[in-house]
Amino acid sequence: MSPDPLPVPGSCRAAYDRYAADLDRSALAATTRTYHARYVRRFLRWLPGNAADIDAVLSQPTAWDAAVTRFTGQLAAVNGPLSADLQAHRDALADCARRLGLAQPYVSVPDRFGWVHDAYTAAAATTGQATATRDSNQAAVRAFLRWLQRTGYTGDLRRDWATAAAGYLQHLSGKGNAASTVLRQRAALNDCAASLNLSRVTLPPRLSRRPARAGANP
Repeated sequence: MSPDPLPVPGSCRAAYDRYAADLDRSALAATTRTYHARYVRRFLRWLPGNAADIDAVLSQPTAWDAAVTRFTGQLAAVNGPLSADLQAHRDALADCARRLGLAQPYVSVPDRFGWVHDAYTAAAATTGQATATRDSNQAAVRAFLRWLQRTGYTGDLRRDWATAAAGYLQHLSGKGNAASTVLRQRAALNDCAASLNLSRVTLPPRLSRRPARAGANP
């Protein structure tokens, strides 16, 4: 990683160095690593003037998430809720959170939808997909299933998959996620549908025109 002309504050240096070292060892493309590091440094430079307890932000998932939500909310106000710049910052900060152990533990699947997760996991293991793609698709499916649980859905996904998935994608776009992000989620849900012989979402999701809120990620 090349030296940054605007280094991070001393209070954030140790955390950033840990992140940068792990990022350098990752399989991400060099350009992706460069941009992730740049956006994370920008967030860390923002922290001293906007967070009362930097140590908490860099060690507690809840405090980290709250700080990131405020930061991205400010970016959304300046650049727009669907800007590519905003989504790039969100992606970088999500990557940083995972590498520093600050990501919220969104890994569980509601019991009533366990059959979907288990069947898809088994089917995906037999494909030639890259590990990163397979993991990303499975994470998207888990997020969709958790969202269904929160909505109180009581139908049968064997019949309703396409309709339910379309509703989820509309929910994501309405929360301000970039169109490219919504379409990546659609691709993951369609991969699951194809694996389980369910109906796929065949048309691009209609992007919501409702005002977006800060912290748009599900």
